[in-house]
Amino acid sequence: MMFIGAAYSVQWAGSLLLAAVLGRLFRAYNRRHLLIISASWLALSFYYLGSGVALYAANAGVMPWHPVRVSASVIALTAAYWQAALLLLGTREAAVRRRVRPATLRALLLAGFVVAVVSTTFFVGSLDNAIERVFVRVGVKSLVVGVAFLAAGIGLRKARYGRGLGSGLVAAAFILFGIHQLHYFGVALWQMIGGEFVTYGAYLTFVEFLLLVTIALGSVVWLLEVERRRVVRAIERIDFLSNYDETTGLPNRSLFLDRLRLVVDHARADGRTAAVLVVDVDDFDAINDSFGRGMGNDILRALATRLQRIAEPVDTLA
Repeated sequence: MMFIGAAYSVQWAGSLLLAAVLGRLFRAYNRRHLLIISASWLALSFYYLGSGVALYAANAGVMPWHPVRVSASVIALTAAYWQAALLLLGTREAAVRRRVRPATLRALLLAGFVVAVVSTTFFVGSLDNAIERVFVRVGVKSLVVGVAFLAAGIGLRKARYGRGLGSGLVAAAFILFGIHQLHYFGVALWQMIGGEFVTYGAYLTFVEFLLLVTIALGSVVWLLEVERRRVVRAIERIDFLSNYDETTGLPNRSLFLDRLRLVVDHARADGRTAAVLVVDVDDFDAINDSFGRGMGNDILRALATRLQRIAEPVDTLA
């Protein structure tokens, strides 16, 4: 009992710390999925708090129908369902870059609360159905959460956004966490069939917490990878726009003048000549005025394509 109580205390403190860290990352990067995942860790801290109170009350001889024990069980189960829903929704939002609809979030949270309340009321008035009570509360929760995490991990692993280090770490941890939860369901089912409690399962809470920490760390690595790719793309975009025309993709005036100076310097050094051919499009302003800039840009792109076909490899077309 002391070991389990210490484990729940450590996990409660760790959950609060990770919620604070992810909340800080949300403020720094303004990515809403970080706020959702941070809320999932806050819910997990309430799960450990409620579970610890319920376990302490049960070992102290408090009756199953006592308000303290019932309230602690409702809080723990609600937080467990909310933590799973928020974590999955936050990860999905990070993966597909599509915001979770508030109505969907509210519906899932309400469903989690209803299931928690219903699960708590089963066998609450009897002292002879402790194993059945554990199966309904722990077993059903573990089955729902395990299937959800297993499916999400496999889906994330197969998707194109599941190929980075961070997303791959999250996917693997999802799969392992799902298997771990299904193991809890198997233990609860075995207890109900055999009519005898299996006690070792309570000592595996550290494994559960370690997997959840792995998911949190993977989410941070995933975020840093996304931000790094974003910065690289921005730098490449800036470099492109500083040297190339956005409409045609050809070198712009700045790059053209740099290459022209280089060609002229080489020609003078070698005693040769260089040629510059200027092509003008007659009445181009009239085309823009009559048909719009979109049509004008299409004509410029078509002209650039035709000139590229006849230009020599050593020529600079700008």
